[in-house]
Amino acid sequence: MRAASKAALFGSALSVSLAAPSAAVAAPSQYVISLPAGELSDALIALAEQTGASIGYPPRLPSKKVRAFRGKMRVEDALRRLLAGTQLRAAQTGPMAWRIVAGPGRHASPKPSRRTKPPAQTTLPPPPDELPLQEIIVTATKLSSPVQTTPLSVIMLSGTDLISLAALPGTQAVAALSDGMVLTNLGPGRNRSFIRGVADSPFNGATQSTVAVELDDARVTFNAPDPDLTLVDVERVELLEGPQGPLHGTGALGGVYRIVPKAPVLDQIAGELVVGAELSGGSGPGWNGNAMLNLPLVDGRLALRAVAYAARNAGWIDRSGPFGRNSNSSRVLGGRADIRWVPLEGWTADLAGAVQLLDVDDSQYATSLTRPYQRAGTIAEPHDNDFLNGRLTVRGQLGTADLVSVTSLTSHEVASVLDATASGAFFGLNGPLRFEDDRIYRLFNQEIRLSGGTEFRWLVGASYLSANTTLLAELQPAVGAAVSVGELNQTNSEAAIFANFSAPITSAVRAEAGLRLFRALSNDERTENSGTAARKTRRTGVSPSLSVSWTPDELHFLYLRYSSAFRPAGLSPFAPTADAEFESDELKSWELGDRWRSRDGHWTANATGYLANWDHIQSDYLLPNGLVATRNSGTGQIYGAEVRLGWNDTIWQLSGGFDLQHARLEVPEPGLALPPDSALPIVPKYKAHVMAHRTLDLGTGILQLGARANWIGPTRLSLDPLLNRRIGARMAVDVDCSYASDDWTISAGIANLLGSDADTFSFGNSFSIGSMDQRTPMQPRTFRIGIRKNW
Repeated sequence: MRAASKAALFGSALSVSLAAPSAAVAAPSQYVISLPAGELSDALIALAEQTGASIGYPPRLPSKKVRAFRGKMRVEDALRRLLAGTQLRAAQTGPMAWRIVAGPGRHASPKPSRRTKPPAQTTLPPPPDELPLQEIIVTATKLSSPVQTTPLSVIMLSGTDLISLAALPGTQAVAALSDGMVLTNLGPGRNRSFIRGVADSPFNGATQSTVAVELDDARVTFNAPDPDLTLVDVERVELLEGPQGPLHGTGALGGVYRIVPKAPVLDQIAGELVVGAELSGGSGPGWNGNAMLNLPLVDGRLALRAVAYAARNAGWIDRSGPFGRNSNSSRVLGGRADIRWVPLEGWTADLAGAVQLLDVDDSQYATSLTRPYQRAGTIAEPHDNDFLNGRLTVRGQLGTADLVSVTSLTSHEVASVLDATASGAFFGLNGPLRFEDDRIYRLFNQEIRLSGGTEFRWLVGASYLSANTTLLAELQPAVGAAVSVGELNQTNSEAAIFANFSAPITSAVRAEAGLRLFRALSNDERTENSGTAARKTRRTGVSPSLSVSWTPDELHFLYLRYSSAFRPAGLSPFAPTADAEFESDELKSWELGDRWRSRDGHWTANATGYLANWDHIQSDYLLPNGLVATRNSGTGQIYGAEVRLGWNDTIWQLSGGFDLQHARLEVPEPGLALPPDSALPIVPKYKAHVMAHRTLDLGTGILQLGARANWIGPTRLSLDPLLNRRIGARMAVDVDCSYASDDWTISAGIANLLGSDADTFSFGNSFSIGSMDQRTPMQPRTFRIGIRKNW
């Protein structure tokens, strides 16, 4: 039911249907539902959250107060109770999708048997214009609200959208579908992500990431590289663009990247099995597979949902010397599990965990100007990235308020090797030389919050975060013992209280304000051959946000927003003692947005203009010996415009967009020899995409065809004058198709259809980049095929 699932997810980011790529799966018969008294619109949002249903409704519902009720019932029965006494009814448009329309109510269909589903049917999905944009709910803001009337820039991607790009999609798939997000390209598990031009460095130095990565409601990164978590059995991905300090804390200067896995279904046994293979030009075959099981343990009270995945990707870089062909092959093994318990009506507790083990045999940069996939050097540069997370999320109702408590612990171990032979003389060493960088990241966070209200909506909460990083760097000669280069032990913590309030000013104008009061502590200690250095810093501050929105009619929504975020000070590893300290930096941003849809529902448009000032930018730079250090580079300014357009009917889905941005260092720090008006690293002048999908009912099944083209403009590598290299513009074209019949789906796709070998990232090894050209070519044209079975 891939076609039906994709349409349902287009209509609602809250669907907990199985995303089966074949026929529509029956909804669970009954849910434990607990709705507070209040406005009808708020009750519909709460019902969608608790059941995973897609509930579409017009932007201006009758102002009806509904009574609180609790019980175990079907979605249609709850809708009938909510709509009683109105001239509205709920029309079912899919297995877990309803649309609120004018007209008298209907009688519910006969109740299906528990844990059963009707014979599979393969039908066209409901027309997208029957699933209005207003029903898509964004929850990364911590106040669930329709994305159409959320006063900030949000990009929502369904799990089905991501799977159309790759069998086991990761962060690269998210970046391909969103013009506001870019990545470095060191390789899987080594990349840094940037949103809306807030980019500080291509290197993995000591600075906190400008993008906060969240798994469900838990933050899972602080200053680690992006873990590149595999996005299978995922409900949706939410990207919040721009600083999100008031609700998400330190470091979220560029935005938030939130992954929402599918939740356990309490009264339905379901499963999925997928196997696939791929072949890249000039390399060997690769394979992948994943499996999912949803298992009720106690009817209506306890259920388990687990997913496991594994893949081997063949390499495409040929390194000099023996065993160097296709040297950058990689393997990933991982899984997630979630046990959901409903101890009382209106309360849930989710105990969840995730593990991912990623091993890459070599780097993916090249050094030959005539052979784009050839690299000089005989020393392999492997990378290991092991991610482990456990979290407990409790949700419930205290009177008319919703309570959420999230406790999370993440362990993230990253080990990298680089060929440091070119820098041996700086360390008094001769012959082949390996640089070994081992880092361990530990992150604990606890958050508890309450929210409620109807016309006047509010949220208050408190959080505590503790992040510890240990770094050990050594040089390993071919003969003899390892030589220590440096050690770093870094501890950061933040205790905060936060609040957000939203209230109507007039019937069409609403104001919203947020504030975070925080106390941030950092304690850094580094050890090198020259001695030991330590630094402790404390900062108490506030991060505010403010927005005003206007809904002139049911087709338009306009907003103006101000927000801010900051990163703490720290101690740089490897830098000379006199330059080891770097100060905190802060970003303040304004954005103006407009969302519009045509009256017939076929057209949608989003436009956003933004302006940000970034003070005391923390950025990494390269030392003469090839090591990476951190400093404050100066004050920058970022401004741009992002536009997204879409057109949908029952057969075609077309979309496109672009992001034009100017991101530059305007004034260097005093005494720093940097040229003014330098481009911020890795930020393209433009990024654009077009997409087309066609759905055909062949009678025996559903055929889907898709194509995408992406353009990324020229960028600069670094603020460092010696590495201010230009990376040219590039284009990528991908195509895919799938055929779904009953519970089976077969899919195929071609990535990099044009076979481009354009440079994506002019960097790979900090020790040799000063003496040779380095480029990271696009992965060669890759063919993939997969088979999926659902039950």
